[in-house]
Amino acid sequence: MITGEAFARMALSFPGTGQVPHFDRIGFKVAGKRMFSTYLEKDNTANVFLTPQEQAVFCQMDKTGNEPARNPGSARRRGARRQ
Repeated sequence: MITGEAFARMALSFPGTGQVPHFDRIGFKVAGKRMFSTYLEKDNTANVFLTPQEQAVFCQMDKTGNEPARNPGSARRRGARRQ
């Protein structure tokens, strides 16, 4: 399992990415764009927002360890995946 520090380093490695508060999570977004990921330290989980096409590719690559985000709202409909 990845650590929160390692996840943040990876997320922030994308050009123009910043870290922002997002409720009880840490959010990551590219300047001027939507958030692409969040991380929750207390249970060491990350939500990654993928298009339906990206989800299909990702799920073929890794058939275990990912599931739809638990949030039944708009984040889940937009393709949030929980790692």
